Amino acid sequence: MLPPPALLQERLGRDPWKIAVASMLLCRTHRRQAEPCFLKVLERWGAPELLARAELAEVETVCQPCGLRTESTRNRARAMTRMSTKWFSSSWEDMRELPGVGLYVADAVGMFVFDCYELDSNDGVLHGYAARATRKVA
Repeated sequence: MLPPPALLQERLGRDPWKIAVASMLLCRTHRRQAEPCFLKVLERWGAPELLARAELAEVETVCQPCGLRTESTRNRARAMTRMSTKWFSSSWEDMRELPGVGLYVADAVGMFVFDCYELDSNDGVLHGYAARATRKVA
């Protein structure tokens, strides 16, 4: 039997910002829609300081293929740029304090950067990955 395809976040090394942005795009979106958008985000704004200075309308255009309503696309683009703006500030201690970062994004960063498999979100894909990863370790 073939192993399940790797999650997008798994292929990003241990870069918490990239994993956060990818997860923000993947939230409520299929990978086949989110991954091309994420690759375009990296191509245009490959670091938090670049995405923080991006024009919101341009980020919205890149996010549009994720298949969301216009308002949702605008909110997601705004959250990604605001999160990137606050990324280097010292005004947050928990990722969930950053704009657009909820349980799913925080769990993805915790799992893929810090090997934390105790998840707070109810995302089935992340829970499945955590179960497989902890079986490998045991």
